[in-house]
Amino acid sequence: MKSSRAGTSASLLAVLWIICLAFAVWADGLPGEYLVTQRWRDLATIHSPLTNPAFLTEENYKTARVIEALSMHNTFQMTEAGITIPIGLYQSYGLTYAGEFAGTIDEGIYNQATNSIDPTGRTLSNVDNFLMFTYAINPWDRLSVGASLTMAYQTAFGQPKMGIGGDLGVSYRLLHNPLWGDHIIGLSALNLIAPTPAQTIFSPTAGEDSYARDLKLSWIGTFWNNQIESGLDLNLKDFLPSKVDFPSASSVLENDVNFRLGGWIFRMLKAYFQVGPQYWAVSGGVNLPVINNGRDFSLMYQYTTMLKSTDATMHSIYFRTEFGLHREEEFAKLMARGLNLSPNDLYNRALTLYSNGNYWEAYFVFAQILEQFPDFFKNDWVNFYRGSCFEELDMRTSAVAAYQQTCKQYPRSSSVPNANLGLMRIAYRENDMTEVTRQFGLLATPETPDSIKFHADYIMGEANFRLQNNYAGAAKYFGQIPDTHPAFIFAQHSLGVASFIQGDNYTKAMEAFSAVFRGTATTASQKEIVNRTYLMVGFIYYQQQELGKAVFALRQVPPTSYYYQDALLGLGWSAVKSRQWVDCEQSGATLAKVSKITTNQCEGMLLQAYSLLINKKFADAEELLKSALAMIKNPGFPTADTLTARQNKYFENRVLYDDLAKSVAAIAQSAPSEPVLKIIDSMHTVQKSDKAAIDAYLTFVDNTNRQLFFGHSIAKIKEDIEYSLASVEKYLNQGKAAKPAIQSREKLDKIDDQIEKLKEQMKKLDEKTK
Repeated sequence: MKSSRAGTSASLLAVLWIICLAFAVWADGLPGEYLVTQRWRDLATIHSPLTNPAFLTEENYKTARVIEALSMHNTFQMTEAGITIPIGLYQSYGLTYAGEFAGTIDEGIYNQATNSIDPTGRTLSNVDNFLMFTYAINPWDRLSVGASLTMAYQTAFGQPKMGIGGDLGVSYRLLHNPLWGDHIIGLSALNLIAPTPAQTIFSPTAGEDSYARDLKLSWIGTFWNNQIESGLDLNLKDFLPSKVDFPSASSVLENDVNFRLGGWIFRMLKAYFQVGPQYWAVSGGVNLPVINNGRDFSLMYQYTTMLKSTDATMHSIYFRTEFGLHREEEFAKLMARGLNLSPNDLYNRALTLYSNGNYWEAYFVFAQILEQFPDFFKNDWVNFYRGSCFEELDMRTSAVAAYQQTCKQYPRSSSVPNANLGLMRIAYRENDMTEVTRQFGLLATPETPDSIKFHADYIMGEANFRLQNNYAGAAKYFGQIPDTHPAFIFAQHSLGVASFIQGDNYTKAMEAFSAVFRGTATTASQKEIVNRTYLMVGFIYYQQQELGKAVFALRQVPPTSYYYQDALLGLGWSAVKSRQWVDCEQSGATLAKVSKITTNQCEGMLLQAYSLLINKKFADAEELLKSALAMIKNPGFPTADTLTARQNKYFENRVLYDDLAKSVAAIAQSAPSEPVLKIIDSMHTVQKSDKAAIDAYLTFVDNTNRQLFFGHSIAKIKEDIEYSLASVEKYLNQGKAAKPAIQSREKLDKIDDQIEKLKEQMKKLDEKTK
């Protein structure tokens, strides 16, 4: 990279000798051009600050490298050795030595008497040594910058001289793509502050020659997961030349081009071909990450020959190895152990992620604590929260394993009741009444906190209600939960429904529902159970013909609620019974618009048609009823085969989802490095996709099996649509308005007959409580 034009106090013979050697090697150019040109160390381009200081940010491990080049029968010897140390995620430091040794000569002194040169008995050497301190940083996205401070030491067949200079470089990652590879471009100004050798490093001598500057444009491209590598370097040598040294610009502005192309075969062998305007070269060797824990370990040989001289050959030997941890892994451990993230800090961070609903991220932080801090005093709770994260992600099998591990490893911990409660919840979701009962028994001990006992009472009540149809037993458990407990309003709602289904008087059910309204609803699930309670109250009032109270309750259900469609139907039929036709039409139109279920849409259109009939808008009613009839004839209900196929697919997705959870648990034991983080990100994409498929099936089943509180069967809706349409068409054909209006009223009066049937249907409702 460097070149020198220092004078020499040696004899004229020595000066002529070294200049001849330089021209013999390089055919033309500046003295010392071997250090400016890239060709003797081309394979180290991306790893060396001699090419571009900014390239050091590409190193992810600590690296050591040595390059030794011999030319002209060992006349010239060039060396580069260095170490690079990544710091944090975005910075790197480097220390590099570069040197050239051009041999020694015997010093002579001119003897005027004999007109000859007599030896003095001393030897002179031509040595250029450079020590470089480099700093590089990636300040923004794909952009990196770097700078080097250079200390130069030169003999040039004379007294040693020293100088200080500096380099500057910038690089940009053009592309990072699995298919098209990685491509980096860099621009560097070497010797931008050129060392000027002097007798003392702090007092340069005026007029002394300085090292030449070099402007270098580099491109490095890799393809097929780094199996093919190419590179191009364009040099403008001695740019910004000194006018004192080179008064003629034509003798200064030289350029150089280096191109290489090579490949990595079987992740073991490497081979390259290199070419430039004045040379060609071949190189080969090995790179064996398999013996270095996945890090580079390479040994390469390069043969270079000049095109204009058969004697100008060069042999270069490269050695490079990576060691230590990946920069991201090092950073993670440093943050966790030495900076701000002690195990307690990590624990608090994980709890924050957990409380915010970021269960995926929280899981890996909890897992990191267990892996890196096995003696952390809160690991019993860490292990519990691992299971809870799995449960929240609906990874049930892995959640069960984590909960069971908590109970086994920490049997005296206060986290065990929470783990048992988690196991009880999952057993309930899996319809396993035996396991629900067993876990309930484990929680029925004096050591279990009351809050957890009350949660267990609620789950036990729901299990008796949903899994056993034991309404009396369910009511017993629901009644034990105090109004200060978060499950209170859920329990009171279920208690009211159980009382209603048992045929008890409405007073007992309404007392439970009133307790729901008195409770505090803060979570989304609590607010939704309040909406369902308003719906139930509206239904009861509707049955008792207290239509004003029914309408008031039903209007409390917001459009965002799952039960909004039920409330619209209730409002529509309440309006029919109370002859409030404007409300009837509005409720029916809204239902037809917001519902995605064909039967609900048709029932909404039927409600609109009743209002149009009463208001004698027969043509509008006919058009609406014809549309509803066309829809109800083909409601799009899934066939038995479709239901079976979707169910089988659901079970298949469940198996895959459980396998994914096991892989998540395995990868969480690895330290957070760049490859591990990429795998985790890929897993998260799969997890979200699989979870969406599972949730879509559950929603599909719920919509397929759902019976609305105020809804009618498809046969009943179809019958009413056909009857109303026939009445409208008869009037339009005969021009008589009275008869269809009267018939419609008679038809509407039969609605009350359906109430008792609806009560029976309540037993089949599949309630969503949480």
